[in-house]
Amino acid sequence: MEEARIVRIEEFGELEVLTASYHRYSFAAHCHPEVVIAVTEGGHATFRYRGAFHSATRDAVFVHHPGEPHSGGPDGTDGWAYRCLYIPEDLFKRLTDSTSLPFFGDNVFDDPILADMVRRFYLSLQASCTRLRRESYLIEALAWLRGHHGERRLPASGSREPLSVSRAREFLHANLAEDVSAGALARAAGLSSYHLIRIFRKEVGLTPHAYQLSIRIGRAKDLLRGGTPVAEVALQTGFYDQAHFTKVFKSQVGVTPGRYASPGLP
Repeated sequence: MEEARIVRIEEFGELEVLTASYHRYSFAAHCHPEVVIAVTEGGHATFRYRGAFHSATRDAVFVHHPGEPHSGGPDGTDGWAYRCLYIPEDLFKRLTDSTSLPFFGDNVFDDPILADMVRRFYLSLQASCTRLRRESYLIEALAWLRGHHGERRLPASGSREPLSVSRAREFLHANLAEDVSAGALARAAGLSSYHLIRIFRKEVGLTPHAYQLSIRIGRAKDLLRGGTPVAEVALQTGFYDQAHFTKVFKSQVGVTPGRYASPGLP
């Protein structure tokens, strides 16, 4: 049975928590603007990240950097159950008293202590608990993650993205809801369509179309949090109908737009 629910923790700004149990469902390739920290509670998952396949079993903690593509889901008949935190980059830096994110060269950690720290924060959201205690739990988990697994260096591609790819990204953001052609995107980047498609995927990890879908879903989440009806969100973010929007949204977020707009308890 597939089950997923997502909640926003208002006292932490835009921090979100996803709790999910999947048996057949897998995520399409996508990226998030937040730091993703997840703990596997049962089963086995396989996912693709930074061009390689990774596995996560019970107590494994995995981390995805903001903007880095990933995909995956359960591997085998036991399914996959996990809890996931989506932490805005500014919140991560503020809670760890730092000016930059650490780089996680490895992104799957066999660290039962960290797994328990993340669980403790998650369980505090369900219990009668003071804000100070909850914040302390989250700070302790992030400090442990940074101190034991973070590296003081940037990813290999950091700050070296070709200008043409940056221009293409900017064009897609500026025309988020438009039916952008490959030719128009290539002209904005200053390359041929053939060259742009190849270099964009090499540098970003997603095709321009997949990247366009990811930023559309990011904008859709903002609109849904603000109370915009699902049908209107679909139109404002460039999807040709609500059914298509719902399919893409769930493939990246793990829940439907309606479920995301009306979250329950963690």
